[in-house]
Amino acid sequence: VMENKNCKNCKYYLAHYVKSDRGFQIVNAGHCVNGEITKRRINACCRLRENCEYWESAELKIRERKEKVKNNLEKLEEYLREVLTVLKDDDSPPRPK
Repeated sequence: VMENKNCKNCKYYLAHYVKSDRGFQIVNAGHCVNGEITKRRINACCRLRENCEYWESAELKIRERKEKVKNNLEKLEEYLREVLTVLKDDDSPPRPK
């Protein structure tokens, strides 16, 4: 299956959003964060492109982001367990001496 090489599925594409009464909504615009792109081209960034010579698949970026989120959630879970342990200990009746 050949991947469609456009900005929306490029590793370097950052989508733009607007805030509405329903939360943040993606708009059909964004910009490229590839350092190889010239300043002139970055200034014209908001038009989506097809078959850019700098295009790279966003698949790796997506997998890396999911892995970071998973790791952060695991750390948060561990922290919350520690907090729960402290709270349970504080609620315990005093131990007899």
